[in-house]
Amino acid sequence: MKAAALVGQWSFDRSCGLYDLVFTATNVSFFDYANPSNVISYDGVWEIGADNRVTLTLRRLDGRGAPNGEALLYYLDVTGPAPDLVGNFGQAGAAARAINAKRCANAGDRQ
Repeated sequence: MKAAALVGQWSFDRSCGLYDLVFTATNVSFFDYANPSNVISYDGVWEIGADNRVTLTLRRLDGRGAPNGEALLYYLDVTGPAPDLVGNFGQAGAAARAINAKRCANAGDRQ
């Protein structure tokens, strides 16, 4: 897989109303909507390894948007071809969940 295939805004629920992952050429943001009343934001870096495994090294953002705490590893195992992002996503050491994310047009800030 080429890095350019990941760059963009991805919506796990495919609505593009919310973005779960936002990849740039070097950085990534993850927005955890597990509790919709308290969305947790993370920022970090990413790299593609063997077998289309993408490693995300993330730090939680505090109320001011600054990285805080220890780095956390997340894995994205890409199993399907573009234009969608199909695979398994989760924190290292925890169960991964299947995703079939849609790439969203860059129409401004996420909601």
